[in-house]
Amino acid sequence: MKEEVLFSLVMATVGRKEEVRKFLQSVVHLSGITFEVIVVDQNEDDRLVPIIHSYSNRIRLKHLKIKQKNASKARNVGASHATGRWIGFPDDDCVYTPDTLLKVQEAFGRSGPEVITGTVLDFEGVPLNRFYQKRCKVNLFNLIGKVSEPAFFVKREVFQKLAGFNEDFGPGGKNFSSESYELAIRALKQNITILFDADVQILHPRVNPPYSAAYLRREYGYSYGFGKVIQTHFGVWAIFYLTRYWVAFISKLFRFSGTRRQHALLTGLGLWDGLWGNAAKHGFQLPQKPFPAPAPSESFFDEPVILKSKSWD
Repeated sequence: MKEEVLFSLVMATVGRKEEVRKFLQSVVHLSGITFEVIVVDQNEDDRLVPIIHSYSNRIRLKHLKIKQKNASKARNVGASHATGRWIGFPDDDCVYTPDTLLKVQEAFGRSGPEVITGTVLDFEGVPLNRFYQKRCKVNLFNLIGKVSEPAFFVKREVFQKLAGFNEDFGPGGKNFSSESYELAIRALKQNITILFDADVQILHPRVNPPYSAAYLRREYGYSYGFGKVIQTHFGVWAIFYLTRYWVAFISKLFRFSGTRRQHALLTGLGLWDGLWGNAAKHGFQLPQKPFPAPAPSESFFDEPVILKSKSWD
């Protein structure tokens, strides 16, 4: 009898190599839970082939190659090949803790939500996201800090019902970021239950200032993407967030100076430009690494090239 796969872990990757190896190493010794890893490779070269080969006999592993460099599209393509009961979306520079999947399984079994979100920690164990409750239902008024791609786990049929990530959002898309927020808001508007559980933990490197030009452009892009999410799904919840944001923004302008003030200005302008659908500006250019801007696509999925798919029947 074929063993049921509980988790399909879909990793979109481009430009990285050793980080992918570290993630695979973090899950290779997991026991007591069945999972598969689907690596969606957007590199033009074959840098990942030796790494995939070295792990293909140790874990269930599928290696897909697509031409378009778009993180949301890559995740959607990977999810279309998933066989697990639940799908997760690890970043290509994150790692799982030894009990990440066990905690997700426990959370799904405890109250039967359709989506589980967790907390992202840096490698010193300090949370990267802000949250004030260890465990709670996510709604349109509390989702900030409780939704992040690498700590997002969804029932496969629910992900299919939602038609996956919106490919206009995220690295390589028109709107640079906020793909998980956009997906979560669509789910909540369809009365899909999302549970935040801080015991579900993912490790991810922290990006710290100094406030270099590249860092400021990145922060502008994050704000622009969320502004576009607000424009796309505008409602009472959006007014709530905008009010809180602008109060904090004005406070920062008075409290900070120099590069910290410039950071506040650029993130405010990013939110404003995204909210009103303005073209990205103020020195922002879509970075060429890790995801250059994609060419327009008419289809939801491109047909991927399956490079490696080991049978575990």
